[in-house]
Amino acid sequence: MSEHFPSRAQPRRKFLGRWAFITLCGFAVLTSPSSLSAAPSDSILQQVFASERLELVGRGTLRLWGLKVYEAELRAPDGKRSLDLFQQPFAMRIIYARDLRGRVIVDRTITEMKALGRGTPAQLKMWEREMLSLFPDVAAGDELTGIYRPGRGTEFFSRNRALGQIDDPEFSRAFFNIWLDPATTEPHLRRALLGTYEARSDS
Repeated sequence: MSEHFPSRAQPRRKFLGRWAFITLCGFAVLTSPSSLSAAPSDSILQQVFASERLELVGRGTLRLWGLKVYEAELRAPDGKRSLDLFQQPFAMRIIYARDLRGRVIVDRTITEMKALGRGTPAQLKMWEREMLSLFPDVAAGDELTGIYRPGRGTEFFSRNRALGQIDDPEFSRAFFNIWLDPATTEPHLRRALLGTYEARSDS
């Protein structure tokens, strides 16, 4: 196995990611994490995956300078994942700890996609329009769930309300790799989401 040497661009990407979150929080109406609602319902996963059981792979918390922004969790069939996660269905759920405008969520998503080198300028413009038509403003305690199914793109839900679907496998990879790509700006969150399953796949 060849050794991996960090590129000079990685610290800059990390800095840009942090700066983007400063900007994000500047547009957010900051609220107390204590206002979070009860544990999220799994009913939408039960409805979408009637014949499969999606169980927790990993869960992590994103914080900015000690302030909780959201919790994220990754679910896959029986809590397992293949070597290529995109060969199987899975779900990513975000549980927000702060009020955020939909426009800010979309801007942040596009920023992360660009940092990872995902998408052409034309694709990014198209994905931005599609996400703006789907992603609502969120309040503390709200959930957004992205459900990926091979060959069918990504469906988005706000709790148990369907927001719509983006039928583009390249979008799906660009979107979920914000959290799952080894070059993510939040490696601690990635490790929490993938946990021992990443180590198992490398063995």
